[in-house]
Amino acid sequence: MKKMLGVVLVLIIFIGLVSCKNTKDAVKLNPESPITLTIWHYYHGPQQIAFDKMVEDFNSTVGLKNGIILEAYGYGSVNELSAAALDSANEKIGSKPMPNMFACYSDGAIQIDNMKKLANMEDYMSKDELKQYIPSFVEEGRLGADNSLKIFPIAKSSEIGMLNKTDFDKFVNEIQKDNVHISYDDLKTFEGITKVAEEYYKWTDAKTPEIKNDGKAFFGVDSIANFMNVVSHQMGKDLIVVKDGTAKVAYDEQSIHKLWELYYKNMIKGYFTSKGRFRSDDAKTGDLIYLVGATTGAAYFPAKVTVESGDSHAIEMMALPMPIIENGKKVVIQQGAGMCVSKSTKEKEYASILFLKWFTDAERNIDFSIDSSGYMPVKNSPGLEEAVQSKMSNLINSTTDKGKLVGYQNTSLVMGAFLEQFKTYEMFFAGVFNNSSKVRSLLDEFEKSTVAAVHDSREEMGAGASYDDVVSKYCSEDEFKKWYNSFDVAIKKMIN
Repeated sequence: MKKMLGVVLVLIIFIGLVSCKNTKDAVKLNPESPITLTIWHYYHGPQQIAFDKMVEDFNSTVGLKNGIILEAYGYGSVNELSAAALDSANEKIGSKPMPNMFACYSDGAIQIDNMKKLANMEDYMSKDELKQYIPSFVEEGRLGADNSLKIFPIAKSSEIGMLNKTDFDKFVNEIQKDNVHISYDDLKTFEGITKVAEEYYKWTDAKTPEIKNDGKAFFGVDSIANFMNVVSHQMGKDLIVVKDGTAKVAYDEQSIHKLWELYYKNMIKGYFTSKGRFRSDDAKTGDLIYLVGATTGAAYFPAKVTVESGDSHAIEMMALPMPIIENGKKVVIQQGAGMCVSKSTKEKEYASILFLKWFTDAERNIDFSIDSSGYMPVKNSPGLEEAVQSKMSNLINSTTDKGKLVGYQNTSLVMGAFLEQFKTYEMFFAGVFNNSSKVRSLLDEFEKSTVAAVHDSREEMGAGASYDDVVSKYCSEDEFKKWYNSFDVAIKKMIN
């Protein structure tokens, strides 16, 4: 009898453990007694239209069958949404109750996860289900010391090169007459881009011999934080590594010096620029002709350039792979908010995951990603490339709006290059930790201080200082040492 009781007890414990590990098998929804879920997003324009349509489709099909009613609420921006979600998690007076699902970036999600208010997606998904998703997209959603899945991938973007092909070809054809040889191959590396940018600056400067040092910049990047993180990883020397939720400094002075040379020195010399809010704004005014920007910004690349005098001319865009540092690894950023599920009842958590799995069904996810312009679907499904290009072709062929047509054509070019790039590049994301958003802001400060230095250097030239003297002054090793020491102290203070 004692032995039988022992066996029964073991079986009960085993069944309990299995039930805990497979919560999804234990949850039952009742269509006769539907539950209501709330989801917060920051979509607007075409994205919101596409998302609202999908919520409507879900409610009338899977939701109706399982007894789930989904209510969606939009916020003006992801920052507004994150602030509202954090207020809700903190139960701040006047805040709304926590939504069942909300769009969020990793650095926002980790703050709420620290309060133990996010559900672990793996309680409701099998290993086989997770294997259907692109691995790096899943890994980006893992948070905390237990590395559990707290952010569900729904659509991801990246960065890519976008070139004003029309003006680049004109530049190349003219300088070849002077036996200066430039080609598209030079745009594959940052060192090659620097070489091209120097020639472009001299070529444009020579157009107005009566005005000294008024050459134009060739290149710019949309995100300095992405640039610094990606190029560091390309060199094999990350800025910061995160393991089990703990961050450690991984850079050294030599690797930071390389970043400083590639960006700061080229900005001071006038080869790179950052004037408008986005580099596509600078492309519109002819202040640069090549940029690295988000794939989601392809639709904003201009169809024509309008210079300060008011003259304008039509241009053609060319999409190119993300540049790499010479002898570096092929690395590109992956970015884009995912969806978090708030801890609540098992039924509501299960129902939330049911919606997210439905939403990321391969064909449905392609429709949403392309309608959202420049996002990549999150499942590694067969025929992905063909399906994406087919969707883009349908959009191009179905529109008569000239502005939208150019936007769709540019997005199609970028998506084609993105998918090709995806085959050979490592998709990289910076690890998330408690102060990761502050570190990113610090990297953005590098941009602001660089732009300020450019402004000061141009004022000195305007006052009569020579170009060479000003460049030597601002790009001296002493200047680097001062900047590096302040950067190093600030980073380590945020981590320690």
